[in-house]
Amino acid sequence: MKASWPQALAWLQESDGANAQDESVYADLLQPINFDELPPGIDYRLADLTVSLGRDAGKEAWDLICARPKGTVLEVRNVIYAIGAYWIGFKRASSDPETWTMNKDDWIARYYRADAQAMELLKQAVMTSQAEQARAQ
Repeated sequence: MKASWPQALAWLQESDGANAQDESVYADLLQPINFDELPPGIDYRLADLTVSLGRDAGKEAWDLICARPKGTVLEVRNVIYAIGAYWIGFKRASSDPETWTMNKDDWIARYYRADAQAMELLKQAVMTSQAEQARAQ
């Protein structure tokens, strides 16, 4: 697994709390989204969605959010936020009013936390890249 995996795994297990799984379970769940091939930040945000909503939902979200004409470039930050919006929208749309009322505060908190964590991974990757470029000069 790539460099962001240990932090992503720790956050996934923390979010799952008492339902946290072994590393191999998460790794298996994330195969369809090609976690190792995704940019830092997007990898964690899509992993969080996949673990929360299921293996197929992660792949579906990725295909829907990132469908674009060939050659079009997407800004990583915008993709992270779009994945979060998809997740909270799914939670809202798939919940009856009672379930939404009962869980919305926790879900909204997870939404913001996962976005912030994904942005932190992106920031770390940018800083690492800049440091490597500076050393190469």
